[in-house]
Amino acid sequence: MDYDIDYLQGRVLLSQPLSSTANDNLLVRTSGLSGDEAYLVVRYEYTPGFEKLDQVAIGGQAHYWLNDYVRLGLTADSNEGDSASNLAAADLTLRKSANSWFKLQTAAARSPLSLAAI
Repeated sequence: MDYDIDYLQGRVLLSQPLSSTANDNLLVRTSGLSGDEAYLVVRYEYTPGFEKLDQVAIGGQAHYWLNDYVRLGLTADSNEGDSASNLAAADLTLRKSANSWFKLQTAAARSPLSLAAI
């Protein structure tokens, strides 16, 4: 077995260290390392089922350019159930040119663990 999954912490534990390169079978090297770079790619999906629909998070993010120089953005997220939490955020971007802009962001979050303004 090459790996073990810790479902409680959401971790993949490898039985051996992952090599940074994979053999490319070339005789001449163009850099200090021989081979192609190797990556570990993991996908994770959680499906709550129909009896736990109250544990699904719902949210969205949108932005709109009011004109060529001002953009307004809003973000909201809500999760009800055992770990009810809410997030609300807004951002304002002021653009002078394509390479010069100023962005102001604010957010507030509420969860069972903390009541905080970010």
